[in-house]
Parts: sequence; C-alpha cells; structure tokens
Amino acid sequence: MTTGGSTELVRRPNASNRATLLELLFDVVFVAALALISMLIAERDSWAGVGPVVLMLMAIWWTWSITSTTTDFYDPDQRPIQAILMVTALGAVVTAAALGSAAHALVFAVGYVTPHVVRGLVLVGVLHQRRHRHRHRHQAKGRAARFFF
Repeated sequence: MTTGGSTELVRRPNASNRATLLELLFDVVFVAALALISMLIAERDSWAGVGPVVLMLMAIWWTWSITSTTTDFYDPDQRPIQAILMVTALGAVVTAAALGSAAHALVFAVGYVTPHVVRGLVLVGVLHQRRHRHRHRHQAKGRAARFFF
C-alpha cells in the first residue's frame, strides 16, 4: 500500500483502473457475506421468511456498491481511501457474523452503519483539510457528502 506519490484524493483520469490488493480483499469479504446470505435464503421454509434476509442482502449490497463507487472516483492508493476500505471490510465481517441470528440485530446495525459514517467523515474531512484543488473539487465534495448516506 502506497500513497501513490500524489496528494490528490480524486483518481486521475489517466490513472490505472486495475484493482489494488486491498480492493480484492474487500471483494472477497463481500463474496463471503453473500455466500452466507444465500445459505440463509436456502434455509427458509417460506417466502415470508425470505423477506428479512433480502433486507440484509440489500444492506450488504449497498455497502459494497457505494464503496466500489468510492474507489472508482477516489484514488485507492491514497491512505484515506485505504482506511475506508479496511473499515468497510471489517464492518462487512461484523455484519456477516451477525447474519444468522435476530438477537444480533444491534451487531448487524453497527457493522452496517459504522463504515458509512466513517466513509463520510474521512472523505469530507480530508477534502476539507487538503482544500482539494482538483478540477473536480466541487464534484468531489458533493460526492463525499452523498457518500455519508
């Protein structure tokens, strides 16, 4: 993991689109979570029992989707983005660990909410701190604010 030799947080248009090792690890964590969800769906006796599991699937899918969008726009070689990836992967592990039991709803919620809050705080904080001078400055700050949700 490097800082890419640049202080720009936004990915340069001519930058490589190859996934970093951290991004690949992040994807593997989500594949494991999706496998757990598919097992939970298979165990359900009725369609009514599938509803809560589909809700969990949507939460995990949203977390993966928004984080993938983050690394498409922001440079994944920058330390703040790497920190976001690590916190999100840890949150996915916590969320996946809580999938099997309704008693772990609070653990699921914490594992889901924490990466979203951290992502927003890191992006808004770093962009403000660096007084982002990139030509996409306004777009970067707008995306950071939207990533809060």
